[in-house]
Amino acid sequence: MSVETTEVIMPQMGESITEATITGWRKEVGDEVTEGEALLDISTAKVEVEIPSPFSGVLAEIIHAKDDTVPIDTVIAKIAPKGADISGIKSTPKKETTEVEAAAEAPTPELVKAVSSNGGTNGVSLDSEGVERERQHLIKRRSTPLVRNIARDLNIDLNDVEGSGVHGRVTKRDIEAYIEMRKDLADSQHGVSGDDLAQPEPERGGRIKLDTVSGPSQAQVFMQPDETPISQMRRDIAAHMVKSTQTIPHAYTVHEVDFTRLEKLRVRQKQIFEKQFNTRLTPLVFILKAVTEALIKHPKINASWRGDKIVQHKHVNLGVAVAVPAGLVVPVVKHVESMSLAGIARGVVDLASRGRDNKLKPSDMEGGTFTITSPGKLGATMGIPIINNPQGAILHVGAIQKVPAVVTGPEGEDVIAIRYRAMLTLGLDHRLIDGWDADQFMADLKDLIQRAEFGLTN
Repeated sequence: MSVETTEVIMPQMGESITEATITGWRKEVGDEVTEGEALLDISTAKVEVEIPSPFSGVLAEIIHAKDDTVPIDTVIAKIAPKGADISGIKSTPKKETTEVEAAAEAPTPELVKAVSSNGGTNGVSLDSEGVERERQHLIKRRSTPLVRNIARDLNIDLNDVEGSGVHGRVTKRDIEAYIEMRKDLADSQHGVSGDDLAQPEPERGGRIKLDTVSGPSQAQVFMQPDETPISQMRRDIAAHMVKSTQTIPHAYTVHEVDFTRLEKLRVRQKQIFEKQFNTRLTPLVFILKAVTEALIKHPKINASWRGDKIVQHKHVNLGVAVAVPAGLVVPVVKHVESMSLAGIARGVVDLASRGRDNKLKPSDMEGGTFTITSPGKLGATMGIPIINNPQGAILHVGAIQKVPAVVTGPEGEDVIAIRYRAMLTLGLDHRLIDGWDADQFMADLKDLIQRAEFGLTN
């Protein structure tokens, strides 16, 4: 009698990700698993994360083993009901490996040298293309996509990095240690610090004296162009951006918004809020709340163009850009229309902290209906963002800063006052949204922010 099993699918960690590498299974065939319990670890071009089990039961079959790179939406394992007899189900697959691949499981310096220079290893004869193919295969077996992206960005040969992981796998800590070691070595060779190089002593008469040691001068070294191979992460981002710009007719509307009343409310209630709800109260929390209310009033903005139909989303799922060690990801705060300010604040802090710790779940990256990017804290006053396809719009929040402004006094007179203001830019898919609808949305968003009538618990 066959056992009915449920399939575990390789999740998609972001809309531009097409595959992921399994870096380890937390469970073995026959182990009981509970829904939400860590099942395996994967690495993509952007993040390294643990994947929870989508069901409870017994791990009946592992279809793709550790180190397999698997396309998204591919079946990687099967889970049977608890107590089921899984003896008739095949066990973890064993790869048929060549001698070169088997040696790559535990690569040695001798193997690296043989593959790189002699065209073969263990008696295997390789042509020049084969040498490079096997060398790249060795590197891939010894690292994750995230580590390889860091290495490409910094022009590091992973064969030079000693791995501390299983079978000599190079981890993120290994490559960080290698970078630090290389930096220390460079400093010791120069015999000077970075500050010394940045501020050379002038000779009499104000001229700068360059070090005249053998070889190129420091000035010449700094002027040489730095060529870095394009990492897979950058390729994924580039492909997603190109698709957005080539398929979506972008249009923009920019509105200046007065944050003075909202900032006063935030400062006045900040300590009370943070003590009561144990989470931070930032301007972004109010912006997400105001955007949600404006999207509910203007549902055309909360929509997507899908081939021959327009998808009108029933919930407000806001993607918020978060900087992580490997780059930028956009996790999604779900069902914001049903959240209080405290709920929104907790959601944003949770996603940001788990993003920085590489603990985002596949579900955290999916289902966004509208994106907010807010680099204003870095000083950007205005931006022209690219829409996160297939969403219909994106909001760029510029720096909230003090500026002199003409305002109306209590008796109708014009006066100059110091106000907190910021530029908000809405990028819109012009197939979906007309300029009139976009400006109505922005006018209501502006009014919500400027009135600042937000309750702490609603």
